[in-house]
Amino acid sequence: MDQHEFGISIKRRIIYLHNLGGEHSIDWKTSAQFIKNLDVLSTSNKLITVKLISSDGGDLSDGLAIYSAIRTCPTPIRIIGYGFICSSATLIMQSARERLLSRESEFMVHRGTVASEHTLNARSTVKSNHRINKRMLDIYAERCMHGSFFKSRNYSLSKTRSYLDTKIKNDGDIWLTPEEALELGFIDGIV
Repeated sequence: MDQHEFGISIKRRIIYLHNLGGEHSIDWKTSAQFIKNLDVLSTSNKLITVKLISSDGGDLSDGLAIYSAIRTCPTPIRIIGYGFICSSATLIMQSARERLLSRESEFMVHRGTVASEHTLNARSTVKSNHRINKRMLDIYAERCMHGSFFKSRNYSLSKTRSYLDTKIKNDGDIWLTPEEALELGFIDGIV
């Protein structure tokens, strides 16, 4: 029952992260429910598995809230992505100790975007978006520099970051197969 109503299997130590009926998969509802579920399972030191299911991404600040909750959790966490794993969902995947992607998945990274309805707010909104995108790129680079593509070329953290930044600027949405995501270091394995 908890699996369907609350997105958690306490006995199996699984949290299900997926769209809860909002416009996007990652929003304030999913981040609040996820953090509550994480608190329930983090009372034990046994591995927690997060099943990230077909996420189109969503609000970057809510994605960062989930990312931070996982990074600060004392319990080891494995994330397994199924289906489309896009935008802020790819950022969430970077937070786990072990990052896996199902063989049939697609993985998409890009710069986060914002919209402001009021001209007076636009400048501060753009500034905030720039800061969040910089943090997102830093997170990607920290994890990706250990991927075979960057390791084989002896890329430093700054060179890895520069490569990813240029690729995202030039290509916009970057769609990757699980094999490509593994080679670039966005994930640790394919299931």
